[in-house]
Amino acid sequence: MQKEDIRKTFEAFNNCISGNRIKDAIEILELTEPGSAEFSDEISRVNTIYYNLAKYTVMGVKDPQRTRIYRDIELSLYELSDRIRHRMLESYSFRQFSGKPEPEQHTFQLREQIHELFENYSFDTEVKAAFFGTVTREAQDTESGSRKKQLVNMLFGWLWFGGKLNEGDSQLVHNILKSSRFQWYEKSLIVSAVTMGLINCFDVHRFEILFDAYERNEDQVAQRAFTGLLLGLFYYDQRLYLYPQIVNRLRAKQGDESLELDAKTVIFQLFRAKDTEKVTRKFREEIMPDIIKFAPGLEDKLGLNQIIKDDPAEDKNPKWKMLFEDNPDLIGKLEEITRMQLEGMDVFMSTFANLKHFPFFTELINWFAPFHTGHEAVEVVLEREEPRFRDVFVDGLNRSHYMCNSDKFSFCMSLGSMPQPQKEMMLQMFAAEVEGMKEMEKEEDILDSRKKTNSIYTQYIQDLYRFFKIYPYRQELEDIFRLRFNFHDKSFMQHILSGDKSWRSFADFYFQREFFGEALEIYQMMHEAGDSSQEVFEKIAYCYEKTGKTEQALVYYRKAELFDQNRAWNLRKIARCQWVLKDYEAAIASYKEAEILEPENLHLQITIGNCYLSIKDYKQALNYYYKVELASPDNQRVMRPIAWCLFVSGKMEEARHYYEKLLEADPNKYDFMNLGHVFLCKGEKQKAMECYLQSLRQKDNSLQQFMTGFNDDRQYLLRHGVDYDELPVFVDYLKYLYNQRSEK
Repeated sequence: MQKEDIRKTFEAFNNCISGNRIKDAIEILELTEPGSAEFSDEISRVNTIYYNLAKYTVMGVKDPQRTRIYRDIELSLYELSDRIRHRMLESYSFRQFSGKPEPEQHTFQLREQIHELFENYSFDTEVKAAFFGTVTREAQDTESGSRKKQLVNMLFGWLWFGGKLNEGDSQLVHNILKSSRFQWYEKSLIVSAVTMGLINCFDVHRFEILFDAYERNEDQVAQRAFTGLLLGLFYYDQRLYLYPQIVNRLRAKQGDESLELDAKTVIFQLFRAKDTEKVTRKFREEIMPDIIKFAPGLEDKLGLNQIIKDDPAEDKNPKWKMLFEDNPDLIGKLEEITRMQLEGMDVFMSTFANLKHFPFFTELINWFAPFHTGHEAVEVVLEREEPRFRDVFVDGLNRSHYMCNSDKFSFCMSLGSMPQPQKEMMLQMFAAEVEGMKEMEKEEDILDSRKKTNSIYTQYIQDLYRFFKIYPYRQELEDIFRLRFNFHDKSFMQHILSGDKSWRSFADFYFQREFFGEALEIYQMMHEAGDSSQEVFEKIAYCYEKTGKTEQALVYYRKAELFDQNRAWNLRKIARCQWVLKDYEAAIASYKEAEILEPENLHLQITIGNCYLSIKDYKQALNYYYKVELASPDNQRVMRPIAWCLFVSGKMEEARHYYEKLLEADPNKYDFMNLGHVFLCKGEKQKAMECYLQSLRQKDNSLQQFMTGFNDDRQYLLRHGVDYDELPVFVDYLKYLYNQRSEK
């Protein structure tokens, strides 16, 4: 069975259990199990128990233990499905870790090897004694760095791909995470492996490990543990009720303000990560073209070739102000990058995605490595650099809150191919950045504030995003960032969020980030719980509108319009919905109500004119367009609908006047075509022909597009005097001329 088929099979199994279709779930396992007597015997045993329960229930036998037995059956089926699924995916899993299609050794052999390595590695006396009994001081002092690295690497692969843990396994991991002999970055790797293993397969022991690591509150480790814990709770929400030990640990922390803040940070950052493709596209299509286009001006006006000088007074360029005055839009876009960074948006994905080709990233474990200067790969790179550069560079990377760990490693790996002048420029940039960060830390006490915790969460989730989106073998994995992340639908969240105010913050976050489906569900939930405020009605309506459910949006805009405040805005939205539903008469009536409240709103005047244009009431449409022209004589856009209304109304000279004004300004292909219509209706065929050819010469036009527009307008040409029999001949001659000019 292919991996995708396995995923779909067990998704169907889970749906059967959550839908109380136990017999169907059993049949799926019977068809799926890989022919092992161990599995078939257990499935048969559970099937017999369930058959008897169903039989005695139908017979009317009263059994006070029925609910408990039913839950035991569900629990047994879930546990069986986990083991069967792991067996079926085992070869895929080890291929991820070892690069080979089959595991070199069975899981129990790998477990034995890890336990042996652990036993031979020296730990704190009390930890070692707790797990293996008394050890000598001499044995403790025989520490081997290579053996420790080997242990961490093997632990990483085993904890990710090795299936469910037993009590001994769990105790080993607990002891390592408590030991002072393991560094925070090693514990962080272990916690990441526990997280990925939990996503692979439900495991109570992994939940307990992550709970303990989070509650131990060790910097960097705790944030990774809580991210994994929250993802695990999200993945397995539908079966948590069967595991009171997990639910009780959550309940014990209910009301903990730090827990709620951490949950909001992680969930919001997961959604920001889902926005990365949008940010990358904006950066690539809108911001970078302007920067690239502006590069010659930058080089000339700033003298980039002479930017590195010995004189420390040359730290500002007086031409900068003039430079950016030449392109104020670029200033706004650069400011937008800064704003997105401060909000936790991932603005570096497009920059560093191409820097993951280094050998460093061929090892799976390195995608999860926290950046630290003691990492051997970093030491190898930096030992070739001058001490002055090395110190400033490392300090700058360590203090950077906006670059994730994976990108910091990419940056280091790229130093070898970086020209010396570029390194010098980067040195100045980092030195300034470090000084700025030091000042900020003094002012805001950032090292002791919530900001540092949030930055760790942000960087770790960005690391995860890069792994799932760039890792060469990512097709073998289930991409967590394809999930909807509908945390508001999950039962476990009731033990994390403290009340309506917290849910409101989730709804507003989704709303601001334009996740309108998720926001809508929470606003609806708030409304059903008794919140009938105008803002909730408005936001429900707006979410419906943005998700294409115009009729439902109209219902809630009408509810919001009943309040005294904000009536004009609601009336405009009501009218807009009516317009989309093609109820133009109703839209006009609503817009006119809004007009009474906002008589100076020119956009409203144009919109009412557009409504009249839609019902072909050209006289009324012109009245509104003329109002806009009078109030805003420099507005060239309003000339187009005015000229069109005049043309279809038969006022050819007036229409000609407006179209010729448009041609003097910024004409488009339709302006040339429509002026041609005017000339053709006036009998000036040569002028009409030239206008049509001008329209066809426009870059965004083609003969096919032209003929589509021309045929749409044919009715007006015939209405205003163009001969029915001559028109096809005229069009054919136009095609002759167009083809002749195209051949030239």
